[in-house]
Amino acid sequence: MLDQKYKILIVDDQKTNVLLLDGILQPEGFDTIHAFSGPEALEKVAAEKPDLVLLDLLMPGMNGMEVCKRIRKTHPDEVLPIIMVTALSEREEKLRSLSIGADDFLSKPIDHAELLARVGSLLRLRNLALNLRKERDRLAASENARASLEQMVVHDLKTPLGIIRNCHELIRTMGSKPRYLAMAERACDEMLSMITNIIEIGALEEGNLTVRLVLLDLGEFLKKRREIFETTCMSRKVNFILKYPDNMDKIKVDPHLLSRILDNLISNAVKHAEEESTVTLEIEKMPNQATRISVADQGEGIPEEYRERIFDKYMQIQARREGNPKDFGLGLAFCKLAIEAHGGKIWVENNPGGGSRFVFDLPATV
Repeated sequence: MLDQKYKILIVDDQKTNVLLLDGILQPEGFDTIHAFSGPEALEKVAAEKPDLVLLDLLMPGMNGMEVCKRIRKTHPDEVLPIIMVTALSEREEKLRSLSIGADDFLSKPIDHAELLARVGSLLRLRNLALNLRKERDRLAASENARASLEQMVVHDLKTPLGIIRNCHELIRTMGSKPRYLAMAERACDEMLSMITNIIEIGALEEGNLTVRLVLLDLGEFLKKRREIFETTCMSRKVNFILKYPDNMDKIKVDPHLLSRILDNLISNAVKHAEEESTVTLEIEKMPNQATRISVADQGEGIPEEYRERIFDKYMQIQARREGNPKDFGLGLAFCKLAIEAHGGKIWVENNPGGGSRFVFDLPATV
């Protein structure tokens, strides 16, 4: 029983031999295509992309060895098993077939069981080689993305570090100024948040960050998060509204992770909010008893094409390569991992008042 449909190219100048191989392979579920000369075989390899080639060694004009050499030369990166079929018994001819790129050989007259066994074995090896190649490419892409991410983060850290240095110089030359101290403090917080995101994303991905659940009064907890952002909102002329139902039940969450989730979402919302607009932090109790928390802004919004990928930690790299200047950052990748560690889920949608609304559900029991 085949795990997928395989296409086999049969190359032989004798039609009776082709029909014989057809009679063995087709009842076993293989698709077969035919070529009756060397040049036709090369055309079929290029056009049909077979999974395996059964190639007759002795053909007039371009023989099987020449066909094999040309296939390997013109398709060097393809994983294409080639079985040479020959009536010759000389050991040297068979060894030469293997040396020019053939993977195996069969002697005429063809043994039914031997043919199927050799074809099956080479197709399994082909699949293994293809899977290894895919994994190699995936690892290479991941390594390239990791290197790009590191470079991006190092570059982004230069901005708040420059602010701190400039503020320090202004304070040194002009004396203590609350405004400059506040700017330096915000820059320090931004750097600390970026570094913490990197550390905790790695810990969550590796399963090394323990989720410590405690029973939490969510209403009081969110009031404190609002207080933390009040000064920033005032400086940016953004209104901050907190909505939650009366008599909210306590829920089991990890306070540290929840505070980090909210800090990332709220700081992003405030950063992208327009002046005199509103950022809304809302809690809802869902019919399935899950707790839904949302952070909405009235900024530019998230382009549709990015919404499915926005929580990928490499999204920032992709967006910059695609010429999108919007700052997605690592915070959203952290939020996704931390919420999933609670058994919840997060997504982004349009805010009815314009802008974006980030929503996450925490299950009733975690």
